[in-house]
Amino acid sequence: MGRFGHFVIDADGHGGEPADWQERLPRAFQPHMAARRERVKQQFANLPGVGVKETRGTARVDSLSRPGMTDPRSRLEDMDLEGIDVTVMFPGGAGEEWAGLERGFAIALCRTLNDARAEFCRHAPARLKSVAKLPLIDPEAAAAELRHAVTELGMVGMVTPQHIRERNLDHPSFDVVWREAERLGVPVCIHGGGQAIDQVPIGVDHEGAELTHGRYLRGRRRRARAARRAGRRARR
Repeated sequence: MGRFGHFVIDADGHGGEPADWQERLPRAFQPHMAARRERVKQQFANLPGVGVKETRGTARVDSLSRPGMTDPRSRLEDMDLEGIDVTVMFPGGAGEEWAGLERGFAIALCRTLNDARAEFCRHAPARLKSVAKLPLIDPEAAAAELRHAVTELGMVGMVTPQHIRERNLDHPSFDVVWREAERLGVPVCIHGGGQAIDQVPIGVDHEGAELTHGRYLRGRRRRARAARRAGRRARR
């Protein structure tokens, strides 16, 4: 039994990093981070999620303003309010895996993010858990970061988008990562998406065809037109 009856695990929590985590990047990568913020502002201006946080636009998502997203004490209060015993928190999906298409920046960004999230979880390690973000632009470095995150930081798994730019997850280059996850006995969590900066194409099928944003939007328009036509026929 849990604290509030049934034992409740939030298996896809968000938040979980201190508000100042980006300032902890090594000084050499601060210019990379500043350029990245500008690109995020341009691509996601005034959209819920990353856009709201980075651009301070007029759109509002109340969950982003809760102190528990960045403060562990407040997070525990929220969990008590909702009857949650344990939360497994996922980092936001902003393309840190290939940040700036620069291996060194991606490695530094994922290490800084994971270290900051581990600090958050150390406030109440029995209740606050996290999965690791890995620099999958370099699979060998990703495997090393997974090892660090699990054995030194106490993280309970890893998360990846459904593909890493032009490579699906069954690409042989990623085998080193899956072997390390298996050796460590931690799950590989796949979180859909495709809209992070530089995540082009947004999809790759097993025949090698690539789905770009343009093709994706044209497909949505075709489906919308077909739905309108079907609705008109139904009303006759």
